[in-house]
Amino acid sequence: MAAVNRSWFVEADFEPSTGLPHVRLDAGKRTELGRRNAEIISIFVSNPEHLPVLNALDELLAVGSAQKEAGLRQYALRITGPSGAGKSTVCDHFARVVAARGSIGSEEMPVVRVELEQACTPKRMWAAVLGKFGDEFIGSGDEEQLRRRAYKALQRARTRLLILDETQHLFYKSKGGSVPTDCIKRFLDDGVVPVALAGNEDARLLLESNVQLVNRMMPPADIRALDPASAGDRSSFAGWVVRFDKAIQAKGLFDRTSGLDDPRIVAALMEVSGGILGRAANLVRAAAFIAYGRDAAFIELCDLSNATVRWAVAQGVVAADPFRHGCRKPSRG
Repeated sequence: MAAVNRSWFVEADFEPSTGLPHVRLDAGKRTELGRRNAEIISIFVSNPEHLPVLNALDELLAVGSAQKEAGLRQYALRITGPSGAGKSTVCDHFARVVAARGSIGSEEMPVVRVELEQACTPKRMWAAVLGKFGDEFIGSGDEEQLRRRAYKALQRARTRLLILDETQHLFYKSKGGSVPTDCIKRFLDDGVVPVALAGNEDARLLLESNVQLVNRMMPPADIRALDPASAGDRSSFAGWVVRFDKAIQAKGLFDRTSGLDDPRIVAALMEVSGGILGRAANLVRAAAFIAYGRDAAFIELCDLSNATVRWAVAQGVVAADPFRHGCRKPSRG
């Protein structure tokens, strides 16, 4: 995608061409908003930055099966990136792919993703794993007892891969408890299942702090933000935006696609999102709410601008609305 040479939007461009001038919601439409939100969240659009992660998870799964058969220790995989990069999304997609490869029993959970809470000690980590399997006594027992029960739960469910999400929350060590990274290292040494460790940049620092754990890690599959200064990244971002737009229309949420392939819209979305596709998806979803509230036939420029002000600017994601004030023009690269 070449540098944007077209002029930026003028005020008339922000006049709605379909629907009402403003949002009007009654009780029925508010209920429908919830359904639409679920529909949009369920959309998975392939991200070029996700393909290496999917390949790495597949490799970890294959290596894990071979290691288990040979009675050897397991390996871990690091997946870090900024908030909104799609770490949880790609892990959940991989779990669905694995489940779809063959018939599995009702009690079988081949890939399990556990989201860790803040101030998560090893004991709380094992409790979170047990909670994923519906354990009714997750709060009882010491760290060692919870660890053993978690091992048994993973074995009963025929789990082949454990994904620990929000790993940065494992900075905490309870009195008399294990160091979190040592806890993960022992789990790998016990050869139960391989582990994918997902989290933000803080998680990366945590995981790198334990050299022995690093020696049990496969090459990392970190997810980066796309760079607006890179022509290749701009092209990838634009392609994803187009596919996301078509996926929304395919869900029957609007009568037509929203023309998000306009280079000016792509540049503004990239400015707001910082090249993080999950953040761009959140903005488009917020714009879709506004468009639906106006009874619009598609997401219009005014909806994107209003969503930027209400969602992104209001929460400090960006300082101003680039749709109205222009963006940093992408340089050729």
